[in-house]
Amino acid sequence: MEKFYKLCVLSGKDDLFFKLDNYSYEFIKSILRGRVQNDVLIKIKKERGKNKHDFLLLERSLVLLSDRIIELFKENNILGWKKYSVEFVDQEVLTSYYLLGVKGVAGEIINSKSEKKLVPPRVQGGNSMEKYMGLYFNMNKWDLSDIFIPENYDAIFVNEKVKQLIEVMNLPNVKLISQDDLENINARAEFERRPNVNKIPPPKI
Repeated sequence: MEKFYKLCVLSGKDDLFFKLDNYSYEFIKSILRGRVQNDVLIKIKKERGKNKHDFLLLERSLVLLSDRIIELFKENNILGWKKYSVEFVDQEVLTSYYLLGVKGVAGEIINSKSEKKLVPPRVQGGNSMEKYMGLYFNMNKWDLSDIFIPENYDAIFVNEKVKQLIEVMNLPNVKLISQDDLENINARAEFERRPNVNKIPPPKI
């Protein structure tokens, strides 16, 4: 069974971080999912930082890609993505960077496939916690793209091919997390709903 990985772009306090310039939430989602026309120029502005990387984080899971990553994807025939040209509206101007749009799709997250596990503490001295682990999609709706976004989950996933290409570059601010190691918060909400505290108990006999 093929495995997939969530693309996580990290942003430290000294890393460049950008925001979009006064776009609606729905328009931002359309950019992320590659639904905006190619000739649209996206305006962005600097929020903080100075360090450049091949992947740069924007708000709401949006990502800027350097020319080097664009060429890497093209040379290896990576499917499921597009690029948008950007315009910087302040003093910080980067050349050869593009906004990533993800055209690839997979089906909805299937909560019943997540498994309840006891997860070790993140910090020394902490307590282990029970969590529903694993984010698994309806693969009948996957369009076989190398880069894609599930129907009901606004995050970018890649396959093993893209993972290997990125890992070879040893990028300091990019993590690729296996779908097996992702917590499914919605599964807990679905399977462990709190009882209705306002429900009137049955009369005693």
